[in-house]
Amino acid sequence: MQNPLSDRLVPAADVKRAFGVSAMTLWRWRKSGILPPPITINKRNYWHESDMAAVMARVSGSEVAA
Repeated sequence: MQNPLSDRLVPAADVKRAFGVSAMTLWRWRKSGILPPPITINKRNYWHESDMAAVMARVSGSEVAA
C-alpha cells in the first residue's frame, strides 16, 4: 500500500461507477468487510485509490454477491 497521505481519495460515486453497483451494495460490502471503512468528509464517503485497486484485484477473479 502507498503512503495514505499521497494516495488520491476516490468519491463513492466513482467507486459505484467502477464496480457497477448501487449505493446499497457499497453499504453491504462495507458491512461484510469487502470494502474497508470509508474516510468521511462533510458527510461524503471516500476511499484511498490504492485500497480500491486492492479490492478490484481481490474481486476480479471471483463474483461478489451484492
